[in-house]
Amino acid sequence: MASSISAKASVKDVLLSDQSTWDGWYENIKGSVPDYLWKYFDPDDAAIFVEPIPPVEPLIEPPPHPAPTSGPTTRNSQPPGETPEHRAGRESKYKEDMDMYFKRHTIYRDARKEWEYYHAVQTKLRDKIQATVAKQKAAKLRANLP
Repeated sequence: MASSISAKASVKDVLLSDQSTWDGWYENIKGSVPDYLWKYFDPDDAAIFVEPIPPVEPLIEPPPHPAPTSGPTTRNSQPPGETPEHRAGRESKYKEDMDMYFKRHTIYRDARKEWEYYHAVQTKLRDKIQATVAKQKAAKLRANLP
């Protein structure tokens, strides 16, 4: 490993220009990428990682509030023929539907925040890493891409 790299070296302090700068560049880059994201940047890892796609908002709407099945009602009355048990069942089903709606929406919202964070960090790190590769080396690397 390159021992000439200062412990406080910034990512741009080590420029990958040839094989002799690889070790220092690699350690510097590794130190600048959070551990949980390193698998996406590690040039020694043969695994192919697909960039996460943004989550799709579920096509659900809040359920309608349970209305009486038929007939005139007042605030605390029941429609003709409806038993208190039937009304309780409708209200219970409404509550279950609303709970499911909020759970699905929360899952989507959290997944979206996670994706947005990943995308922002990944873009920032990619730009930072690309700035550490000598321009002539970067051109050769791009030329070898399929």
